[in-house]
Amino acid sequence: MIYEKIISGRYVDLRSATLDDAEFTLSIRLDPEIRKCFPPFEGTLETQKAWLTRQMQKDNDYFFVVIEKSTGERIGTISVYDIDFEKRDAETGRLIIKSENPMANLEAFLLLHKFAFEELSLQKVHGFILSQNKRALDFNRFFGLTFGSEIINEKNGLSFVPSELLRENFQKAASKISKYIYTGK
Repeated sequence: MIYEKIISGRYVDLRSATLDDAEFTLSIRLDPEIRKCFPPFEGTLETQKAWLTRQMQKDNDYFFVVIEKSTGERIGTISVYDIDFEKRDAETGRLIIKSENPMANLEAFLLLHKFAFEELSLQKVHGFILSQNKRALDFNRFFGLTFGSEIINEKNGLSFVPSELLRENFQKAASKISKYIYTGK
């Protein structure tokens, strides 16, 4: 689904991905450093364009490109998807950011969840984190996510930890994180 507006922050902006982003989104997913933290992925430019085309047509899926404000460069991706408006629930993830600015990850995560809870009026978001990705687990814990028991994916043998973030927990964490991002305190 395409969100027509730019979600703007101080350090990064989020804008809906388009087919023009296919080469970038593929390159970041294939980056050797980033691949260490995510399940294996094999893809081509054609398969990435096909995936983006399908994603842009889904009514319950927003896939954003993260743009660094200081340079205008695309530095990553983030998403809210499988939105169930009846249950007011969705999955978030696909956070891949390659930036020298430590505030980029924090702000992208903050902006996406503000969008999910405020713009989409969701009450809960959930996701799955590769259990070996301790950095991602710590990052998500910082935002108030809670974790379930480890799950083994039968297809690929990888272990994941389910996560959940309730709107009220995000609101508590968001004020603390916003203060840290924007004042350094």
